[in-house]
Amino acid sequence: MKKIIFTMMCLLLVMAGCKKSQTAGVVNVASLVPEGQVITPEELAKKWAELDIPVPKGGQKPDVVTFLQAFQKIWPTQVVANLLNEGANTDFTEVYNSDIGSATIVDRESGYALLAAGDSDEDCMGAAVLESGNEHLLFMVNVITTTPDRRDIPLHQALCCYDYDPKTETMKPVEKSVNKFQPKLENSALVYGMPMASRIIRIGEVDKNGTNETKWHFLEFDGNDFTEYDFCTDLELEEKVMGTWVNFDNKKPAVTFDISRNDEQGTVVSDCGVYGSSEYEAYVSVWEGCVSVEEMMDDEEIEEGGYDPNFKCSFVLNKQGKLVGKYFLRQNGGSESHGNITLEHGNPEDALRQ
Repeated sequence: MKKIIFTMMCLLLVMAGCKKSQTAGVVNVASLVPEGQVITPEELAKKWAELDIPVPKGGQKPDVVTFLQAFQKIWPTQVVANLLNEGANTDFTEVYNSDIGSATIVDRESGYALLAAGDSDEDCMGAAVLESGNEHLLFMVNVITTTPDRRDIPLHQALCCYDYDPKTETMKPVEKSVNKFQPKLENSALVYGMPMASRIIRIGEVDKNGTNETKWHFLEFDGNDFTEYDFCTDLELEEKVMGTWVNFDNKKPAVTFDISRNDEQGTVVSDCGVYGSSEYEAYVSVWEGCVSVEEMMDDEEIEEGGYDPNFKCSFVLNKQGKLVGKYFLRQNGGSESHGNITLEHGNPEDALRQ
């Protein structure tokens, strides 16, 4: 079964090859960072909680780019500057480099941003925006440096959390359970997968010796803090998502698929369809705490038009046992749709009657 690496980058934790950047030129305003310089993840981890950050013209619900721009003015890092070079364009959504496995993603609708550097020696980052119960917003940004020897383990990282008050248009540093999270396993390092089209953060415990599978903690935001509801490896998660999954929201495409195991091919989608429209041969991948389902393309199709699947979804399994995430669909005739979606175990015919 083919593994198209760069399409899975949207599921990645922002873990990729990184180094401390010494590049200057980022403008700094009212910061503890000397003007014209940038701050490294190691330095940021020590200082980020020292200052409130104004969000000029933030209004009720600033998007993830607006938050990153405000953050960059106070704590200038080269990696955020690199993302904003492309992501500040309102038309930008994502770009992949399959040669080095890098990705830059900005999803304003879901409140998610990612810069994964792949095999390059650059820093990496991820960011997310979540709604709080008091009409405030929680903004999180994680900035990471790794080493060429172990790109899956952070050498330094700064997970910064802020509470945004729309009345004052200011975000204040806050400490959540994710900031205080401690490894449960011996000789492990923590990596973070930011919420994407969900309220769920994944915290992985990576074995520093590289001998055991990474185990993933799943924590859901309740508007105040994160609460853990599951702890498993990718293989254990794969077992949990076997079966038939259906979208019961009649405002979304009637997506349905069956996940089953094939001893020769591994985990596969035995039936994947959009009822009343198209059916696709597809495969499923469970990787870094996420579930990806996408159209299978042969080498000839890829050579002719590049990798451009008509159907792809990315999910996490929430504490209610539902798959929550994003979908992209190009139906017969060329019409496209995309957005957030929730799937449940069920009968596809029941979904059609909704």
